[in-house]
Amino acid sequence: MKMNKKWELFSVDKKVVEDLKKELNLPELLVTCLVNRNIVTKEAIQTFLEPTRHDFHNPFLMPDMR
Repeated sequence: MKMNKKWELFSVDKKVVEDLKKELNLPELLVTCLVNRNIVTKEAIQTFLEPTRHDFHNPFLMPDMR
């Protein structure tokens, strides 16, 4: 069985990627992936890469959690 796959390539703003790469001293590929996920501010990137316990949702809000 052959599966046909369709690739979607995102176009990113190279200036945003370059600015964040220089500002945060991160690899271009990582910054590009973050920008593709709409994580584009310095604070959002730092929270995503180095979360604290206060950045997580309360697990007891999930159904059937005790």
